[in-house]
Order: sequence, then structure tokens, then C-alpha cells
Amino acid sequence: MVHYITATCLILLSLSTPIEAPVNHQLEVAELQADPCKKYQSTLKKHLSKLQKVTGKKLLFRTYVGFAEKTLAKIKKKCPNLDVSAEEQQLASIKGEQTADKAEASNDEQDYFKNIYTRLPYVYTKADVGAAGTDGLKFFSTHKNLEKAKALYGDFSKADYLSKVEQAKQDGTYEKHRFFIDRTVNALNDYPRFIDNSASTFNEYVGYLNNTGVKGDAQQELKHLNAAKDFCQLLLCFAPAHSKASAWLRQVEKKMQAIGGSISYASTMHRDNLGKLLFSNKQVPIGNETTADFSNSFQSGDPIFATIYLPSKLRAMTDSYVINNMEVKVNGMMVDEGSRTAICVNTPMQEKNYLQFAIIPDASWTKQYAKLYADHDMFTHESIARALVDAGPYSDISVDIRVIFRGTRSDVKGSFTIDQSGGIEAVQQVLVAQENKRYANATLPKAGMRNAELEQAALEIMRKKTNSSSGKVYQKAIIVSKDWDYDKSWAGVTVSRSLVMALTSKEFDGKCMYQLFTFFQQEKGNGTFSNTLEFGGAGENTYTACENLD
Repeated sequence: MVHYITATCLILLSLSTPIEAPVNHQLEVAELQADPCKKYQSTLKKHLSKLQKVTGKKLLFRTYVGFAEKTLAKIKKKCPNLDVSAEEQQLASIKGEQTADKAEASNDEQDYFKNIYTRLPYVYTKADVGAAGTDGLKFFSTHKNLEKAKALYGDFSKADYLSKVEQAKQDGTYEKHRFFIDRTVNALNDYPRFIDNSASTFNEYVGYLNNTGVKGDAQQELKHLNAAKDFCQLLLCFAPAHSKASAWLRQVEKKMQAIGGSISYASTMHRDNLGKLLFSNKQVPIGNETTADFSNSFQSGDPIFATIYLPSKLRAMTDSYVINNMEVKVNGMMVDEGSRTAICVNTPMQEKNYLQFAIIPDASWTKQYAKLYADHDMFTHESIARALVDAGPYSDISVDIRVIFRGTRSDVKGSFTIDQSGGIEAVQQVLVAQENKRYANATLPKAGMRNAELEQAALEIMRKKTNSSSGKVYQKAIIVSKDWDYDKSWAGVTVSRSLVMALTSKEFDGKCMYQLFTFFQQEKGNGTFSNTLEFGGAGENTYTACENLD
């Protein structure tokens, strides 16, 4: 009986539900492959769909806006007759909504009194443990929390705050903010007690200098002393002229002066910014430079350079005579690690007690140093430029730089912002220029042996495996192997022999490259092999200048 009822229900359901034609996904994929323009449009729609899901997530939103805009630009260039006006309008609408959200958030940030109060746990607690009970002043050897506390409160002034309170009383807005004001004023009044209870935390900051791996390394000592200095200065923001905090600050500055006393300074800026990373829009000559030569904010298209003032010659701080590692983050996302974002240091640089390098190079720097980077297969500036292009046309692109001195295990950090709201064309030009230089230096592998029959067979195999609508055209094959490599089973029996070949090709976008492939011939017995060449596997590919293929 149950089976009868279930079957009847299924029949009735099927009769009441409209019957849709089945979707032929294979046909859909085939159509996309046959028409690259449709494929681009499909990709653009996927990016737009993703954008709607990540709205509010700042980093992801920027990333997918960049993807969508690059795809749209590609369509307009390669498929001018394809109508993507609906997608373009949708993208503009999504960006407009995000701008509105950002403006609303900006209005929230104008709530000065609320923000000061809600962030107080970074720099204050009622507990008797003092700074050890806060989020931003508690000692951590990485000092990340301290850096955030400094970003939030480094410009705070007790006098300015109380002045704003009086202004609020006069303009009638005091009652609106009274909840936050009263509690913040109570914290300010209680801050001397808080400082008195923070002695153990201060001792942790200065005591860390005696740790193994820090003591005796001037760069590391300065790094941690600077943190201790920031700690003291933050305390004094909330309790100006506090005797204990002032004494701590003098103690730290005395230690810093002791380290600096044995240093031969290259300039006044060197002395005043020892151990710091500064940024500029030009290569700053060291000697008579001033603070006016440096900045933490740039416009899209500006060349950007960095200067690090060191306590000793560079050769005493690094274990490499060429490579000095650097980590770069754009909007909080790592650009790349290892040598791809490293700094090349030649012998003259090693003999200086400051280090200068390009982040976004200009023509003069490129002429002087581009070959040095190319000779060591480093794509530092290309990688950074690509990350900035992907970040998109926004006004507050953040860039964090960390330079690592492996010889002393110390590092230096710095940050700046770029306003790219006016467009990213200038950065794209830098990216293209860097790519072209890399392509020009990417010469083809040398032939290990020559065999026209095998070379032609490899080309025919790969041409059959490549979809003709992709626009990819294999042009020639180079046998990289000097001899056959014989492949054996686990029992030691030869089963085949293989070769590595580089096949050059021209891509659908006009770029040229070569890729490494493995091909093999089956063993027939008695040490003989089949004349049929077979595909074994694909390896890395390398873009190169099209002129290199000739």
C-alpha cells in the first residue's frame, strides 16, 4: 500500500512540474572553447558573481574587481564587437555600492569619542597588572600588537581630547557622547596608577635585549629599543610628563645613544633614523637629505624607492653577497616569497652603512641595475607591479615592506600607501616594461642533440593535443637531453627510454614562450625500442621575447 501511494505521488508531482530540457554541459563547454570571446564573457560573469559574494570583504573585493576589470579590458581589446554593456553596468553598480558603504563607514569613523573609548583596551586596563593586561602594550617580541596600538593612538593628545570635550559642551553635543566621554576621562585620570603598575612590562621590553641572538647585534637591539621607546611614548600620550614613564624613556634613549655612539653616520638623517626604513619618490642622495625627501604616501605612477639606515656596513649584516631577502605585502596579501622579491646587493652597496633599493623603479635606476636583477633571475619589481595592478584603481592601497638580514637574523619594517584612484595605467606600463626585459633575457635552451624526425614527431603530438581554437601554435622543438634516459621497472627491467624537449609556441595573446616536455619510446625487447614517440609529461614553461624564437 505504501509503495502504491508513493508511486502515485511521484506521478502527480511529475505531471504538475514543468519539464525542462536537459542542459548539455558538454555542448556549452565546446561552444566556449570554439569562441574565445564567449569564454572571456563567461569568465567576466564569474568574477561579477564572486564580487557579489565578497562585498564587505575589503581585500577579496579589491582582488575580484581587479580580475573583472582586466577581463573587461581584454574583451574590449580582443572582442570589440561583443556586447558586454550589461556586465560593464553591473560592475559599475557593484563598485558604486561599495563606495557608498565605504562613505558610510567613513562617517562612523568621524565618531571620535566613541572610537577613542572602544579602543582603550589596547592601551589601558583597570586591572592592577598594568600594561600586561592590555591588548596593545603587553610585551611580545614581534611587537605586532604594539605597532597596532601606535597606529591607533600614536597621535593621541590628552590636551586635545579634553579640548574637544569642552567644545562638545559648548556646541551641545556633549550629552550625545557622554557615555564614552565620561569613561575615557576616568581612564585618563586613572592613567598614572596604570603606569605605576606597568613597570614589569617595561622591564620585559628592555630585558629582552639580553636574550641570545639579540645582544651584540646592533640592528636587533635598535629594533627592540625602538619598540620600548614607542611603549614609553604611548604612555606619555595619556599621562604627559609622568615622572616614571619619562624616566623610562630617558633610559631607552640613553641605550640607543650608546649603540649609536660608535657609528660613523653618513648624514643627520642617518643618525636620527637609525634602524628605520624610509620611502621616497626619487633616489635620495645620502649626505644632505632631509625629512622633506621622504614620504609615506604616493600617487599611481610615482617611482618609489626605499632607504634603510644601518648601524654597520651591510656586509656585516648579511650572509649573501648578492641576494638580500625582502617580503612585500599589498593590501595585507604576500606578493611572493624568496628571491622573487629580494634585493640585489652588489659590492659597492656592501661597503655602505645604509641600503637603498627600488620598489617601483624609474628609467635611471633601471639603466643602472636591471641587468643585475636579470642575471640572477629575479623578478622583484615585476612581481610588485603585478600585485599593484591586481589591487586595482583604489585610493588607499597599502604596501608593507620587511627587509631581512640573514647574517644577523634581524629585520626592518616599513609601510606606505598608494593612491591609484586616478588609474593604474602607469603601473601597468611598469609591469609590461619589466616583463619585456625578462622575456628578452629568457633565451632558448641549447640543444643537447639533434634529430629532425624526433623533433617533428614531438611537434605533431603536441599540435594534436592542443585545441586549435585556443590560438596556441607550436613552432619548433629542441631536444634538451644530451642522451636517452632509460626508464626501468622496480625489478630493474628497462621498459622505455625518454627525452626532454623544449617546444616553442606563440600564444593567443601574441606572447611567446617555450615549455619543457618529456617524450618516450616503449621497449620492444632485446634492447630495441619502438619508433613511435609518445607523450610523457609537461614541465615548466618560460615566456620569452618572440625574437628569441627565430
